[in-house]
Amino acid sequence: MFARRPEAKKPMRSALALVPVLQAHETVATLATRQARILALLLANLCLQGLDALVTYTALRRGHTEGNPLVGALMEFIGPTEGLLAAKVLAVALLLLIYRRRNHRFVEPGLISLAVTYTVFAVVPWVMILANGPS
Repeated sequence: MFARRPEAKKPMRSALALVPVLQAHETVATLATRQARILALLLANLCLQGLDALVTYTALRRGHTEGNPLVGALMEFIGPTEGLLAAKVLAVALLLLIYRRRNHRFVEPGLISLAVTYTVFAVVPWVMILANGPS
């Protein structure tokens, strides 16, 4: 009487059909790793700011002058300790602002560049000056 409807064939899943799933998983893992690297770079830059503040303060107490003309002018305007503190608060605020934009593709290389620049041009020179003993 009634004709039986033919059953629809279920498509077979090939290994190639799983590629988008694997790529999505890989993207999530890569994103998590990138976020962890950016957080580590933020923490490294914050530590460098603290270290720079410490060695700069120590050098100022020993009679040296600030090498950065902008920070030096700020120190002359509001006082050495207050100027240094204001410069460091501004630097930390800018680092946190950069971190808020952590999904931008230039954030990671930018934080790497900042860390290298601060190490080479701020921390290492002060450490070398202070290592030579009191002036």
